[in-house]
Amino acid sequence: MQALGARIGGSSVELLSEMVASGHKGRKTGKGIYVYEKKSRIPIPWMKSGKMVNDAAKGIIQKYQLAAPAEV
Repeated sequence: MQALGARIGGSSVELLSEMVASGHKGRKTGKGIYVYEKKSRIPIPWMKSGKMVNDAAKGIIQKYQLAAPAEV
């Protein structure tokens, strides 16, 4: 990590632990950082970007968000 500098520092393991404990395991459960829906044959116009962010996971991530260092 020293070679990459302080800006590559990680956050805590608690974020991942809380995501898993809350059932946000990605495609396996249909929800993670994104909501994974079963593929349908009918296109959904508002989902042109492809993925919908999971608001529950977003709330967990925001709890563990770190402030950027001033020098970055």
